[in-house]
Amino acid sequence: LDRATLAAAYRDNWLIRRIINAVPEEAMRRGFGEGLETPEFGRLNYERFAEGALLRAACLGSLMGGAGVYVGYRDGGADLTLPPAPGAEVSFLEVFHRYELAAVEWSRVKDTSDPMYGRPMQWQVTGQNRTGLIFHESRMIKFPGQPRADDFEFTAAIDRDWWDSILQSVWEDAQRYGVFWQA
Repeated sequence: LDRATLAAAYRDNWLIRRIINAVPEEAMRRGFGEGLETPEFGRLNYERFAEGALLRAACLGSLMGGAGVYVGYRDGGADLTLPPAPGAEVSFLEVFHRYELAAVEWSRVKDTSDPMYGRPMQWQVTGQNRTGLIFHESRMIKFPGQPRADDFEFTAAIDRDWWDSILQSVWEDAQRYGVFWQA
């Protein structure tokens, strides 16, 4: 399922919206846990997005097959391609879906004995907001979509950093349900 199809389905179909939102909304129904429910966390989470940055990212991850929350730091160091400085204060949260983020290919871990082998250490923003921004992977909270069997995916080498939309496995059923109600 491509980006335009997923976006249109989410916008136009209540059942699709319910499938996408159900798990993230239930997971965050009681809040985020002790210690996180502070006024500062609330300000950061709801400052840019009415539904909250973390809920938005979780829903986008389910819909698009992945999303990330870029964590901006006030004093996190001038070089964004490195981890933030210890004790740096979080300044803002920015949400991007998988089509707005690209792995910086040359930054992938090449040491086969490293548990992070093959994973990118840097990401680049390709979307409308903050286009061209390159940052270290420790500055992002990643929200995956539905796992896929990479062994059988011909796109696995091209798109190995993200998963499938959770709609991938229920798409035909959702379409049939819509046709049933239209009739």
